[in-house]
Amino acid sequence: MTKRKILLVSMYSSPDKNGMAVYADKLFKIWKELRFKPLMVTRFLPQRKKKDDIVSVKVPSVKLDDYASLIAKSDPRTYSLKFFQKAAEYVSIETALVHCLVCWDDYLAVWPYFKNEQRKFKIILTIGGGGMRGPENINSLRKEILNQLDAITFLSHRAGQLIDNLGIDKPKKYYTPPSVNLKTFTFKKISGRSRNLTVLYLGRIDKHKGVFDILKIAKNCRGFNFNIIGEGRDKSKLKHQLKMKKINNIRVLEGINHNKVRDEFANADIFLHPTYDDEFPVSLLEAMAAGLPIVSTPIGDIPFIVKPNENGFLCSPGNLPCFLRAMNKLQFLETRQQFSKKGRKIAACYSEKRMKEIYARIKNEIL
Repeated sequence: MTKRKILLVSMYSSPDKNGMAVYADKLFKIWKELRFKPLMVTRFLPQRKKKDDIVSVKVPSVKLDDYASLIAKSDPRTYSLKFFQKAAEYVSIETALVHCLVCWDDYLAVWPYFKNEQRKFKIILTIGGGGMRGPENINSLRKEILNQLDAITFLSHRAGQLIDNLGIDKPKKYYTPPSVNLKTFTFKKISGRSRNLTVLYLGRIDKHKGVFDILKIAKNCRGFNFNIIGEGRDKSKLKHQLKMKKINNIRVLEGINHNKVRDEFANADIFLHPTYDDEFPVSLLEAMAAGLPIVSTPIGDIPFIVKPNENGFLCSPGNLPCFLRAMNKLQFLETRQQFSKKGRKIAACYSEKRMKEIYARIKNEIL
């Protein structure tokens, strides 16, 4: 049986380490298992031998066409416009499905496919990755374009609410949160010590992720060691502040690939995620799969997976006293053991099998 072709478009994939990259890589695998032949269009090529199923876009070299230039007059996100315009050139006559993944660029990802009114392929848009959201009514074309989609999937309830608020009512809609493979992560044997506990942060090193609050927390938690893993526009600033403030119990770890990330989960005792703006951080699922108690904020879909006093603590963003109380409570072995077991059970509800079943249903309903 000939496999149908799917064009999978995402700015983020391996070797990026953010949640959208992880989600894109899992989707690539799922579509193959659902008997599609995927071609991924992204920004950076992964470091693997077989690359005939993935292509990269050199964004700065792309010249906007007339239609994209019209959009750019009212939407300043020209980088996204260029990327998605070029990605659309990889559609072929054999393409049965186009699936675009975005943080909050939504209509910018799919506009090129509607210039050809004779299109025969279906279009899915997945929205709601991390990152800052754009203005809701930034372009009058937004509602018109999104209502022409065949399906919209959203990674968080907040993203789904945004689509409803915009009056997008014609495409089929699906809640498709991230997933985790429990077998990938070693379930942690809880350490009996109460001091020198290791606290891990894994995510974007950007101000809106609360990374500078980690400095404040660490300064007041001398009995803990903090490891920070990630990339982002504020990484240099964070390292500079660490040096200037002479905070010695924080390390910014470099050169951590995906396999080494799993080792860092195994070596940690607590997972800290003091974000100000998020949707559904896959890093929390990974930490819970590894048996780590969570300290985070009630942002986006985080309260759906972090249950206060069951598998972690939630503090309002920037609430330093609350974070310090949470850290102190997690010095007790019994608390960490209880949270560890409960977190693992919650993570099991977001399996890769469940994610595949959702996309199998989407395929059957739109094709």
